Amino acid sequence: MSALRADGLLLIATVLPFCARVYQGVVGRVGANRAPSRPLRLAPALRCGAAKYKGTYLTGGAFERHLAGFVSATVGPLPLHLAAWTRVP
Repeated sequence: MSALRADGLLLIATVLPFCARVYQGVVGRVGANRAPSRPLRLAPALRCGAAKYKGTYLTGGAFERHLAGFVSATVGPLPLHLAAWTRVP
């Protein structure tokens, strides 16, 4: 973690449920995407398409489960502490 100072701030923004897609421009094709070369290791229930949600809001504790799974898969083993988080519809 030499890219982040000891007193630094790491900001992560994502959409939940998390969808592992890399969007890339392809002439004549809208929304062209491919699988990432190094995908996150998420439980099957936390992957895009497997989530049960109503509208744009994950309900019944699902948001918290998706957030915890995403954090665990991305920065879980790192010596970081959460300063704040927000949920924007």
